[in-house]
Amino acid sequence: MFEYKTVLQKAAEWSVPVAQIQSLCRQQKIEGAQKHGGIWFIPDQAINPFHESDNVFPFKGTKKKIFVKAVRLFAQKTFERVTIKEIAEAVGVAPSAVYNHFQSKQEILDTIYGFFEEYFTENRPAMEEIAPILGSEPIFDVLHCMDYGFKVSYEEILLLCIRIIFMRALFDERAGQLFRGVVLRESREYVREVYDRAIATGEYTRFDTDAMSEYHLMCRVYLLLHSLFEPSQENMERLNKNIYKMDAYVTRCLENMDVSAEAIDYEPTL
Repeated sequence: MFEYKTVLQKAAEWSVPVAQIQSLCRQQKIEGAQKHGGIWFIPDQAINPFHESDNVFPFKGTKKKIFVKAVRLFAQKTFERVTIKEIAEAVGVAPSAVYNHFQSKQEILDTIYGFFEEYFTENRPAMEEIAPILGSEPIFDVLHCMDYGFKVSYEEILLLCIRIIFMRALFDERAGQLFRGVVLRESREYVREVYDRAIATGEYTRFDTDAMSEYHLMCRVYLLLHSLFEPSQENMERLNKNIYKMDAYVTRCLENMDVSAEAIDYEPTL
């Protein structure tokens, strides 16, 4: 007989966002998962579906080692304070070996930016995946569909890439464009589209989707940045709990109000 854990407990155990596990449960890709009272329960002995082969990483061999070590050093010491010699020593190769794969330190940084841009939203559910639950599932589940989610093989590196970009955003034009465009603007538009589609089903209380998408993004970015500077299993569990509490509160608010943008519009007093 199976012993079960909640989706929140499994998220902390597997170090992945709740939304990713819920998505797999809905697709019946976690054997034995059951939903009771709006909460998914997963067999304690369920196989972790997020374990992946090292082969999925986009770089191989020495190039991957150089890239990973550079990301860690840039995140720890900043780009300006790290030398090619330091990167080579961290990898255990001669500086010339680094130049065999990257022409300069700037090229490594540009590769980091490209890696982030390609993989940051890769594991985010597509609209086609979310559409089936709109109108048929509680707004609470819809909220969780939009959480950040990275492949296990990329997670550590992507989080460090975000840290590098965040630290450079004010003075590096490319980093600023990525943070404003990918982390903020594009993510906000995605959330707002999900909310708009949810309201269009007629199954949810009306609310100001523009304001709610801003609120949703601010909370997620805060939690994301918090995890960057306190990366630990305990912090991941705490952040998941906080997301759950926040969404539960927002859900209660949305279920008891019928608010349009015009209803809460105001002129600020200066």
